[in-house]
Amino acid sequence: RGLHAVIAFAAVAWIVAAALGVIATDFLASMFFPNQGRALHDTYYVVSHVHYQLSLAAIMALLALGAWLARPLSGLATLAFWIMHLAIAATIIPQHFIGALTASDDTFALARHLEAINTLSTIASVIALAAALLLVALIVIGFVRRRRNRP
Repeated sequence: RGLHAVIAFAAVAWIVAAALGVIATDFLASMFFPNQGRALHDTYYVVSHVHYQLSLAAIMALLALGAWLARPLSGLATLAFWIMHLAIAATIIPQHFIGALTASDDTFALARHLEAINTLSTIASVIALAAALLLVALIVIGFVRRRRNRP
């Protein structure tokens, strides 16, 4: 209880602090360079990078912490985590390439030559979601089994 509570608190505190740090830095940068916001931030590259850093990396860290605390007995949890990790990479990396090809993120539809890359990213995101749901289910099962085995 003691060590697990400290680890969980530290993980959540780190996530909140990182998010607030990014928000504060972005606010200060927009004060000193107000005209650069749209030119620098309105691309798939920046959008995918920020989403990966602020949400997906934090979710992967929390799921890894949950898997470690629950200690599922099978290797299925490890497999699900790595499938999720690789699928997230396969979701984000194509978006970096779309951004490198100077595609603005405010367009309704991508150009024809970018549709295949976007389709790959979409398929990978569905695989990542399925693996994440499996991992969450395994973590819950691990906690239930652990609770039953306590005297």
